[in-house]
Amino acid sequence: MNTLRKALSGSALGAILALAGTAGSPSAQAAIGTLDQVPAATLLLPYFEVDRSDPNGPQTRFTVVNSSPVPTIAHATLWTDMGVPTFAFDLYVGGRDSIEVDLRLLFTPGVLPQTSAAAFTAGPDSNAHTPNSTCVATATYPGFPVPDAVPGPMLTHLRLAHTGKASPVFGNMCSAANHADNVERGYITIDTVHACTSKFPSDSGYFNTGGTGIATDANVLFGTYTVIDRGNNVSTASPLVAIEASSTDPQTTTAGAYTFYAGYVNATAIDNRESLGSSVWHARTLNVGFFDPDSDLVVWRDPGFVHSPFVCGTTPSDFPRQETGIIAFDEQEHPTIYNPGPIYPNLTPPPIYPVPLLAQRVPASSMSPYNSGVILLNLNVGLAGMPGAIQGQSKSYVGVRQRLNGVFGAELPAVQDLDCSGGCYPF
Repeated sequence: MNTLRKALSGSALGAILALAGTAGSPSAQAAIGTLDQVPAATLLLPYFEVDRSDPNGPQTRFTVVNSSPVPTIAHATLWTDMGVPTFAFDLYVGGRDSIEVDLRLLFTPGVLPQTSAAAFTAGPDSNAHTPNSTCVATATYPGFPVPDAVPGPMLTHLRLAHTGKASPVFGNMCSAANHADNVERGYITIDTVHACTSKFPSDSGYFNTGGTGIATDANVLFGTYTVIDRGNNVSTASPLVAIEASSTDPQTTTAGAYTFYAGYVNATAIDNRESLGSSVWHARTLNVGFFDPDSDLVVWRDPGFVHSPFVCGTTPSDFPRQETGIIAFDEQEHPTIYNPGPIYPNLTPPPIYPVPLLAQRVPASSMSPYNSGVILLNLNVGLAGMPGAIQGQSKSYVGVRQRLNGVFGAELPAVQDLDCSGGCYPF
């Protein structure tokens, strides 16, 4: 328990400021299989929300930065909070350049950034911007620059799909949880690609060994995302989750490896993306002093396999997502154990399901009775439908969102327990 004692001691404000100081720029120490902030081939925005009915409600923006002097194409895919892809678009990002995407503008009124080789002037530290022949307009692809407005039927589809309602594009089926509001929710993946495409990462041909499919293995992207909540006068920022690629590391090239897109490539490792690592997390929560009441946890969970639209009013078999264990500690290390069973893998999940979807923001109070402390969350559960090589595993990402004095905030990664081969205490 020494590690836990250290995590619970010291100044809360000092801890947040120290952590925030590490989140601004990529580290030079890249390591495959480690959750580190480095230029990567894939970026994950673990959860977004856009309140279309309230202009002062939450909205999400993200920025993609190209760390290389060579221009690249970043392919962004929108997924619902139940793992169904809905829409993809490409961003031309010049060398040492950046692009911001405002999701409120995407959902209302349907505006995308206008990017192309001719849209920006190359700086002195970047290569010349050259057009990509695959990015010209065709009958099925709009080309660069993308339309300044998403076509009406597609915009309607996005609004319906991301609010859990029936969409004609999906044969009047649903693809997300219905929260009974007009808030669009989901998550986003952003990949470096060789060519413009309307394909999703779950489509055949998107990946091939050594980055020879549509997607590349170029580790050049990093970025941030920001949630702006004008109604509560607060803005929260976080780095995008960096997922590196390697065509030489056994962790990302060995058939059967649990790579990031393993469920979409049948665990063949042809995506070459690193795993997110352990799904056991230590989340530090605060509700003292200047901190606003109740921290939030932002939780993304690996889909595990390709998800399709479903009949509205029904629930796909892998939902609600369960947990292997949840234990909450207060500042004096008093525990509340929601599953007192044996260590992982527990046969009986906890009696509560606070993170039932693939992307969500949940209050810490949903899994802890304490104002402040640490939540130990084991999300490593087996799923029917996953490739046989990785059944019994389920990777995830957890961020802790803190707000200070109703003015500003930060969302920082929770701490992973990396050595769980024999079970992670106290599960």
